[in-house]
Amino acid sequence: WRLTIGATSSRWPRWRALWNVWGDWLLLGGLLVVGAALRLPNLASMPYVVHGDEASCALEALRWLHGVVHTLLSTGWYGLPVLGYGIPALVMHFAGDSLFGLRLSSVIVGLLSLIVMSLLAREFAGRRVAFVATALLAVSHLHIQFSRSGIHYIHALLAVELTLWLLVRALR
Repeated sequence: WRLTIGATSSRWPRWRALWNVWGDWLLLGGLLVVGAALRLPNLASMPYVVHGDEASCALEALRWLHGVVHTLLSTGWYGLPVLGYGIPALVMHFAGDSLFGLRLSSVIVGLLSLIVMSLLAREFAGRRVAFVATALLAVSHLHIQFSRSGIHYIHALLAVELTLWLLVRALR
C-alpha cells in the first residue's frame, strides 16, 4: 500500500526532499526542547543546597562581573583558569547575578553539548545513530544533574565533544 501511494503521489518526492534537508534539525530541536524541559524547572530551588564548590564558582563569576579580573592568564578558585568562569559570568550578566543565572549557564552549556553530540555522532555513524545518541544523552540522569548545577563540570564534556568533532572535521 505504501509503495503504491508513494509511486503515484507527486507530493511524496517533495516531502522526502524537505525531510532530508530539515528533518535532522527538527528532530534535534525536539530533543533540545525535551532537554530544556528536564533541566529548567525549579532551577534555583532544586537542589536546595548550594555546594561550596558551586558557591566558589559563583564568586569567581562575580569577580568577572565586577571587573576584578584584569588578565585572562591568571588562575581563579582551586587553581582553575579564570577564562573558564567567563561563560557563567556572561550568562549572569543577562540573567541576573543570582543562583538562577549561575545554574542557567550550566543548562545552556549542557544543551550545547547535546548539539555537538549530534554533530559528532552524525560524523561517525550517520543520522539514526546521531538521533539515538543525542536522545540518550538528553535524558541521561548524570547529564541532567551536571547541567543543573552551577559547577562547571559540564563544560569539560562540551570541550571534549567539540575538540573531537573539530579534529574529525579537520582530518577529513
